[in-house]
Amino acid sequence: MVTLGGRLRLGIAPTIPHHCTKEFMLACRDVAREHGLVMQTHVGEAKYQAASSFPVFGMSMTKTMDSVGIVGPWFSAAHAVWLDDEDMRLLAVRGAQVAHNPGANLRLGSGIAPAREYLRHGVMVGIGTDGCHCSDNQNMFEAMRAASFVSRARGLPPDEWLSTGEVLQMATEGSARVLGFQDRIGRITKGYKASLPSNLRRSKTFGPRAPSVSGPHGPPPCLPSRLRRSRFPLPNPSAAGWRSTPTARPTSNRACAPRAASTSTATPRGWSAGARRGTRASPVTSSRTPRGGDARQNKKPPSAGLEVDP
Repeated sequence: MVTLGGRLRLGIAPTIPHHCTKEFMLACRDVAREHGLVMQTHVGEAKYQAASSFPVFGMSMTKTMDSVGIVGPWFSAAHAVWLDDEDMRLLAVRGAQVAHNPGANLRLGSGIAPAREYLRHGVMVGIGTDGCHCSDNQNMFEAMRAASFVSRARGLPPDEWLSTGEVLQMATEGSARVLGFQDRIGRITKGYKASLPSNLRRSKTFGPRAPSVSGPHGPPPCLPSRLRRSRFPLPNPSAAGWRSTPTARPTSNRACAPRAASTSTATPRGWSAGARRGTRASPVTSSRTPRGGDARQNKKPPSAGLEVDP
């Protein structure tokens, strides 16, 4: 079922099997089959969810849903953090998918989904953001980065960490498959829909490298060189308050008006005429008597030349 020119597709998403009755889950299965809709539910997001199925059904929730015909190519398991190898093989055999939400898993402390193991079993993995209340944002680029990083925290050797190409494929083709749009989006090829060129042009994530932070005063020196070289849409330096000359002080208020400049040319005590250029006069401390003079007449007080007006 596709509407709005192929841009909107409905799906069935019972939240968590443990919160639903068996009759409700079977009804969701029937609706999905009748109308050709995708179906998704949370599977093994938290550890207690994965463990609680065994006392009730005697098997994992993945096997329980498969026993009643829920798991299939139309089905995707959200999160799937705590599934074992048997569950992974079952998803691969049935052609089901996994929605990997690393940001939400980190935010809620649910664990780290074994994305590498799913790929090794042949399960299609997509990347999601989950709700903004449990992952802080709806930014797919942040979700891609998180997926790459958390794969390095599962104790795998570096050559088994998710590569950039694998993460990109998961976020494009994998996510399109999870949504049931694999025939419309997820690939840059003829006949597929995409808004990639306009997104790249305006995206702050990619940060094109051509300089544009310029103006009559050049880039603000307070910015890192990385930002000063980018095409980031930053404000004009002159309009943002970066000025080359200080702003004149207001004179309309008499209390704030500057005092009149003094016209006196007298040199303060202890400072020579060169003090205006930043040179301080040396204090006169010599008591040498000039030839033919009197020491008492030429000797100055010891403190002369050492006093400085505040």
